[in-house]
Amino acid sequence: MQMDQSPGKIETMDHDLVDAKIATSEARADAKFAELRGEVRSGLAEVTGEIRTMRQEFIGEMKAMRTELSGRMDQIEKSTTGLRWNIWGSVLVIAGLIIAMFSFSGSQIGLGLNFGSQVESAVKSEVSRQIPPPPPAVAKPD
Repeated sequence: MQMDQSPGKIETMDHDLVDAKIATSEARADAKFAELRGEVRSGLAEVTGEIRTMRQEFIGEMKAMRTELSGRMDQIEKSTTGLRWNIWGSVLVIAGLIIAMFSFSGSQIGLGLNFGSQVESAVKSEVSRQIPPPPPAVAKPD
């Protein structure tokens, strides 16, 4: 190290020494940066592995749930088969009753109209029988 012995002047270092210190600092920074990159890569690989493991576990759980749901759906379908037949049978019976009502009501309307005319004629004959006929008209002398 060379120093300038002039009074009032700042001490200066040799340029080679400054360059060596800068190179040493750069080397330390590069080493720290390489170490940091290594840690980041290691952490990233660890996280990626954990994500892959979690993904595989999730896929396994989804497959198990799908299998369970499929079994339950089959069980529900088997248990509701009789109910479906009952519903279809009820629908057919109701449709048959509606058709029978329409076909029977047409003939009943005709009978009802005929019965109404029979009642009307019976009432007229009874009324005419109970009311005495008016006396014969007598001619008035003029």
